[in-house]
Amino acid sequence: MIGIEKSICKGGWLHRFVILSQSPYWVEEGCLICRKKVYFKIIEGRIDNLNYAKCHIRQGLPKNHRLFYHEFPKK
Repeated sequence: MIGIEKSICKGGWLHRFVILSQSPYWVEEGCLICRKKVYFKIIEGRIDNLNYAKCHIRQGLPKNHRLFYHEFPKK
Protein backbone atom coordinates (compact mmCIF):
# COMPACT_ATOMS: atom_id res chain seq x y z
CA MET A 1 0.00 0.00 0.00
CA ILE A 2 1.47 3.35 -1.02
CA GLY A 3 2.24 5.72 1.82
CA ILE A 4 1.37 3.36 4.67
CA GLU A 5 4.50 4.47 6.56
CA LYS A 6 2.68 7.69 7.61
CA SER A 7 -0.05 5.55 9.21
CA ILE A 8 2.13 3.09 11.14
CA CYS A 9 1.96 3.59 14.90
CA LYS A 10 3.74 1.69 17.67
CA GLY A 11 3.00 -1.91 18.59
CA GLY A 12 1.99 -2.98 15.08
CA TRP A 13 -1.08 -0.75 15.07
CA LEU A 14 -2.14 2.02 12.73
CA HIS A 15 -2.59 5.57 14.01
CA ARG A 16 -6.04 6.44 15.40
CA PHE A 17 -6.24 10.16 14.77
CA VAL A 18 -8.87 12.41 16.32
CA ILE A 19 -9.33 16.14 15.76
CA LEU A 20 -7.75 18.21 18.53
CA SER A 21 -8.36 21.68 17.12
CA GLN A 22 -9.16 23.41 13.87
CA SER A 23 -9.40 26.77 12.22
CA PRO A 24 -10.36 27.94 8.73
CA TYR A 25 -6.67 27.44 7.75
CA TRP A 26 -5.60 24.16 9.38
CA VAL A 27 -6.70 21.05 11.30
CA GLU A 28 -4.64 19.56 14.15
CA GLU A 29 -5.11 15.85 14.88
CA GLY A 30 -3.56 13.56 17.49
CA CYS A 31 -3.17 9.79 17.71
CA LEU A 32 -4.97 8.12 20.62
CA ILE A 33 -2.22 5.48 20.91
CA CYS A 34 1.13 7.32 20.61
CA ARG A 35 0.01 10.97 20.94
CA LYS A 36 1.68 11.94 17.64
CA LYS A 37 0.28 15.20 16.27
CA VAL A 38 -0.24 16.00 12.61
CA TYR A 39 -1.38 19.20 10.94
CA PHE A 40 -3.26 19.58 7.68
CA LYS A 41 -3.44 22.88 5.83
CA ILE A 42 -6.79 23.96 4.46
CA ILE A 43 -6.47 25.79 1.15
CA GLU A 44 -9.60 27.18 -0.49
CA GLY A 45 -11.75 25.13 1.89
CA ARG A 46 -10.03 21.81 1.13
CA ILE A 47 -7.44 19.61 2.87
CA ASP A 48 -4.60 18.01 0.90
CA ASN A 49 -6.46 14.73 0.26
CA LEU A 50 -3.40 12.63 -0.63
CA ASN A 51 -1.51 13.54 2.54
CA TYR A 52 -4.66 13.10 4.63
CA ALA A 53 -5.30 9.64 3.14
CA LYS A 54 -1.72 8.53 3.80
CA CYS A 55 -2.14 9.37 7.49
CA HIS A 56 -5.60 7.76 7.76
CA ILE A 57 -5.08 4.37 6.10
CA ARG A 58 -6.94 2.70 8.99
CA GLN A 59 -10.22 4.37 8.03
CA GLY A 60 -10.03 3.01 4.49
CA LEU A 61 -9.02 -0.60 5.12
CA PRO A 62 -11.13 -3.03 3.11
CA LYS A 63 -12.35 -6.15 4.95
CA ASN A 64 -10.09 -8.38 2.88
CA HIS A 65 -6.91 -6.51 3.93
CA ARG A 66 -4.65 -8.47 6.30
CA LEU A 67 -4.72 -5.65 8.89
CA PHE A 68 -8.52 -5.20 8.98
CA TYR A 69 -9.33 -7.72 11.72
CA HIS A 70 -6.26 -6.68 13.70
CA GLU A 71 -7.53 -3.07 13.75
CA PHE A 72 -11.23 -3.93 14.03
CA PRO A 73 -11.42 -7.26 15.93
CA LYS A 74 -15.14 -6.96 16.75
CA LYS A 75 -16.30 -6.63 13.13
